[in-house]
Amino acid sequence: MTSIYLIRHGQASAGSANYDVLSPIGRHQASVLGEYLQQTDLAFDAIYSGTLERQIDTATIATGIDRSELSQQQHFDEYNHKAIFERYLPRLAATDPEVDAAAQNGPNSLMSASVFTKLMLAWTNDANGTAAASDRATGSKQDFESWNSFKTRINDGIQQIANQHDRSASVAVFTSGGVISTLFHTIYNTTPQSTFEMNWSINNASLSHVKVTSGSLRLREFNNISHLLLKNDKSLITQI
Repeated sequence: MTSIYLIRHGQASAGSANYDVLSPIGRHQASVLGEYLQQTDLAFDAIYSGTLERQIDTATIATGIDRSELSQQQHFDEYNHKAIFERYLPRLAATDPEVDAAAQNGPNSLMSASVFTKLMLAWTNDANGTAAASDRATGSKQDFESWNSFKTRINDGIQQIANQHDRSASVAVFTSGGVISTLFHTIYNTTPQSTFEMNWSINNASLSHVKVTSGSLRLREFNNISHLLLKNDKSLITQI
């Protein structure tokens, strides 16, 4: 059974001009993870990441692998929340006072758990992006991916790994919270709302472990941050 370790990137730079950069805490989390991998002799036959900088940097810091040796796959990129907001915010704000107030207060207000979940549910309820397609005349600047397309590319990436590696292989995938929670949505058929609530709970630099057998996924471990907890430093426990 192929073992796949899903590792969330370290803390990103929320509130800065470029979110897709590890914060100093994020880099420290990745280093702590690297120490844990060495101390536990958890070695990988292959190491993958998405193509986002925070995913790549977490992988290189934690494993010591050179960037050029890392297998970067768009399958494991996070969804583009800016594109999703751009598509669904106007129609949601027109009928929901909470969303409208958040829209008036600026981008950071849209990231509250309640408003964020409402926007993401608008995305999942329009699973094939057909409602969004009707809005294209408004001139969206963001690349848009439907909920069903997002799920499909993640599942395709996991299946490709399983097909390319021996059943006894151990593989690391450095990715993001939305990818991890959506994969578990596929395994356990959770509701979209439960999926995004799960997304909020996935810690930076955490490990989750699935095994692939006969084409099916089985969860072995979820959101393990024992390596961070052992440092007895609360600043290392983040979900951004």
